Amino acid sequence: MLSGEAKYAEGIRVLLDSWFDQCPYPLGPNWTSSLEHAVRLVNWSFAWHLLGGEASPLFMDDAGQAFKRRWLEVIYQHCHFIAGYFSGFSFSQQSFAGRIHGLADRCDHLAIVAGE
Repeated sequence: MLSGEAKYAEGIRVLLDSWFDQCPYPLGPNWTSSLEHAVRLVNWSFAWHLLGGEASPLFMDDAGQAFKRRWLEVIYQHCHFIAGYFSGFSFSQQSFAGRIHGLADRCDHLAIVAGE
């Protein structure tokens, strides 16, 4: 963990849980743009690593394990959305590259978490 202070990791858990609760798959305005999903996945990747990755103290107890499973499920949902629902509004090379980057980043991450 970057600072070593548990209060910051817990703050991230609270914020992510709040997003998960308020933005259920695939309902609402936060499930309309695959480019936004890709950017979110890249940001979540940075957060995952700053928290300490798979060995993060945030995931050590039962509640932490449940949170990790939930976060990974939402990551999978994002990957599914990006792969199947490219935005119809813009299909520029930049938007396409952003989507592919987010998807590739998550696929690589999921393989690491799965121990492959």
